[in-house]
Amino acid sequence: AAAALARRGLGARIRLVYTVHGFHGLAQPGPLGLRVRLERALARSVDATAFVSAADAALARDAGLRHRGPAEVIENGLPGPAVPPDAPRDIDVLFVGRLVYQKNPQAFVDACAALDRLRPGARLRMVGAGELAAEVDARAAAAGLADFQRIDGLPHDETLALMARARLLAMTSRWEGLPTVAIEAALHGAPAAGFAIPPLAEALGDAADALLTPPDPDALAARLAALLGDAPRRDALARAVNAHAAERYAPARMARRYAALYAAAAA
Repeated sequence: AAAALARRGLGARIRLVYTVHGFHGLAQPGPLGLRVRLERALARSVDATAFVSAADAALARDAGLRHRGPAEVIENGLPGPAVPPDAPRDIDVLFVGRLVYQKNPQAFVDACAALDRLRPGARLRMVGAGELAAEVDARAAAAGLADFQRIDGLPHDETLALMARARLLAMTSRWEGLPTVAIEAALHGAPAAGFAIPPLAEALGDAADALLTPPDPDALAARLAALLGDAPRRDALARAVNAHAAERYAPARMARRYAALYAAAAA
């Protein structure tokens, strides 16, 4: 919005490309009228638009946004070494995310409680901090989980190292723009099992149906337990999401597509 206002004083000397990193204002609860009006005004003010996921492009269509100039889906590029699924792994299920309403961390703790009944002693780790931390800690303590630990936060490289040790990533988000955590985990050999939302299904590719469940902690726990108990199946899914992430979210692919979009906006 600030860039669009600044351009009014510069006229045609610049072109404005709007990259949408998640329509969080359209997805979160509450009155949407002002947010929709703002997004509609922005759509008419820019020369080109990049959506980081097809799910964001669909949200724009559903909200009636009509973007001026070309509007393309250009997923973020994520570099990272491909870590094979058969690398040594000593964490059963890992959660990485801010402890806020969007990420629904309470549902992860409830899924851990159900999983602990199905597979007692599963090693469960949670990396994240936020406004719901106290509630999450109280919920985990009340569940009496055998091997659960929440880590307040870690540098990015240490978080990626945990992903390389995890058999599965769990995601309970209510919505996402581009689920970067799931893509990073895929590149490190840990497929994401979680609640079925369009951006997460998009990030998982053909493996989505085998990994996602309705937004119910018990259903997620059953899926996690089944995958933990079937190493060949889990490894096959890990290889599938790894290959999908390496191809679709390659930085070179992103760069080529942005170069084309910039050229179109300049023209």
